[in-house]
Amino acid sequence: MGKGLSTRGTYAVEEIELSGPPVTIVIRGKSAEGKPLAPIVLRPEDLMRYRLTFPDRSSVGGVRTRAHDAKTGRKIDLYIPNPDAPDGGPAQATHTDRHMHASLSAARAAAKAKLQDMNRSTAEGELELMGRADISAEKALRLQCFKAQADGDYLAETVTHIYANKSWLVNVSLNGGNSGKAKAGQGKPKKAAKVTNLVIPAPPK
Repeated sequence: MGKGLSTRGTYAVEEIELSGPPVTIVIRGKSAEGKPLAPIVLRPEDLMRYRLTFPDRSSVGGVRTRAHDAKTGRKIDLYIPNPDAPDGGPAQATHTDRHMHASLSAARAAAKAKLQDMNRSTAEGELELMGRADISAEKALRLQCFKAQADGDYLAETVTHIYANKSWLVNVSLNGGNSGKAKAGQGKPKKAAKVTNLVIPAPPK
C-alpha cells in the first residue's frame, strides 16, 4: 500500500473523484502553501522498459467558445490561446466549441479543459519499473536524460502494481500532460541555404 499524505507533510485536497465498482478514489491536491505537488523524476536507469509514442497529430493553437451575457442578452466570443502549440502549420488551427455557455466563467473553464484534453493526446507511453509506492494515477512524472524533446512532464493515466517472483513491479500508462508534447519530434528548423551570386563577365567582342 502507498504511504498516506500525512506522513509526507500537510496537504490541502483540491479535488476528489470517486468511481466504481470497484471503488476508486483519485485525489488531486496541492501542498499547504497552495503549490502543485512536485513531479516524480524518472531517468532511463530507473526503468526496466519504456515506450513513448507521439501520434502524428498537432495540438491546436487555441479554443474558441461562446457565452451568454445575462445582463445584456448578447453573445460573448471567447478565445483561449494554447501557449504550448508549435509555431506555424496545422498547430495554429483553432478548435471551435459550438456550445453556448451560460456564463463567461463557465465558457472559460470549458475551453481550458478542452485545451488540456487535446494537449494530453499529443503523447502516450508505457513505463515498467521496480515497485514504487509513490507512483499513482494522476501523478505528474518528469522524464529526464532521454531525448531533448522527449524529456519533460507527463501525466500518469493508469498505474498497475504487480507482485510476481517475490518482488513488486509497476506498469504505468501515461499521456502528454496538460501542456502536451506537440513540439516533440519536430527538430530544429533548418537554416536557410546560403546563396552566392557569381558574376561572369561577358566575353570580349
